[in-house]
Amino acid sequence: MKILTLLKNTTLQKKLTPKHGLSLYIETGPRKILFDTGPDHTFIENARKLNINLIMGGFHLFNPAAKKIEPLKGIQQLVTKLSIYRDTKFYTGHCTGKKAFDTLKKLMKDRLFEFKTGTSITL
Repeated sequence: MKILTLLKNTTLQKKLTPKHGLSLYIETGPRKILFDTGPDHTFIENARKLNINLIMGGFHLFNPAAKKIEPLKGIQQLVTKLSIYRDTKFYTGHCTGKKAFDTLKKLMKDRLFEFKTGTSITL
């Protein structure tokens, strides 16, 4: 098993962008997993060079303090970014929001799943 820190507030690799949060890339045999708790979509940019089977993280489309979701155009831009990962499944929960998740689900269909406390994923 290999675990690579893909996002943290400091970096050892100049080609990666550091930012507050945590994003871990986990490689175990043929499986490649990205687990993200970062503050925005930076982890997607850092992961673009990797062939990933599973991405878990909040897509930060909902602001609970303002009770606002990302406009549809922003959600569509995210789907375009994610479309390069053709064989990747996405699990999202925190900071995505119900309305944004429903919109993403309509656009991404069987490639997007919601995870909550107790969610179990078997690879």
